Order: sequence, then C-alpha cells, then structure tokens
Amino acid sequence: MIEEGLDIELGEDEGGFIGMHMINGEVNEEMNRRVNMRKEVNGIVTIVKYDVNMEFDEE
Repeated sequence: MIEEGLDIELGEDEGGFIGMHMINGEVNEEMNRRVNMRKEVNGIVTIVKYDVNMEFDEE
C-alpha cells in the first residue's frame, strides 16, 4: 500500500518497522485513554466523598 501510494520500494525490514510503529502508536493511545479514565473516576470519587462527607476504602 505504501509502495503503491508513494511509488517507492521498501525492504521487508522497513515494512516491519513501519508496522511496529503503527502498533506502538495504538498501544500508547490505549494507555492514554486508560490514564484519562482513571483520572476521571478518581475525580468522581473525590466529589462523591466530599458530597456525602464520607471516607471509603478505595482498594
């Protein structure tokens, strides 16, 4: 696909490296989503904790 679009010839190694970069980008994106979700949940827990004036076991 890249070879056809750019009219160049890539070696097998280059294709592998490009594939690895694409997979790595997807993994990093998923990790960022998880970190953001955890921050959101922690924020909600903090709001609820102060709203009901109660401490809970967060483990």
